[in-house]
Amino acid sequence: MIINDHLGTLLPTAGALSNAVRRQHNNRDEVPTNIGIQSTMSQNNQFIQHMQDMARDGSKVSQILRFLVIDHGIEDQLLLMELFRDAFKTPFGSVTAIGAWWHEGERELDDEGIDSYIGYVIEDFLSLS
Repeated sequence: MIINDHLGTLLPTAGALSNAVRRQHNNRDEVPTNIGIQSTMSQNNQFIQHMQDMARDGSKVSQILRFLVIDHGIEDQLLLMELFRDAFKTPFGSVTAIGAWWHEGERELDDEGIDSYIGYVIEDFLSLS
């Protein structure tokens, strides 16, 4: 285990993860490959490109989030934050407010709130593009 000083949490080492995968597949002759990881990275790159295109076309943060959540079923808040971080080349701390938003309005921030709170991330990205 590795301690992640930034978050104060324990993270498994690559070896521990590899051993866990082997244990899960101990009845098989082969160890699974990372094909799923590669396809996920490719899909994330497609999402990132589309998010950037949406921003260039004038979409707001909430509209981009709805595209990811409703149209593509991404409900993992951490993944949503990572996609925004990567798409708009911003520090992770700039997008953590996404954790307070949900498309059904059942969290602290509604669409208008998230747009006003982190809309600058898109504005900054567009000014540098």
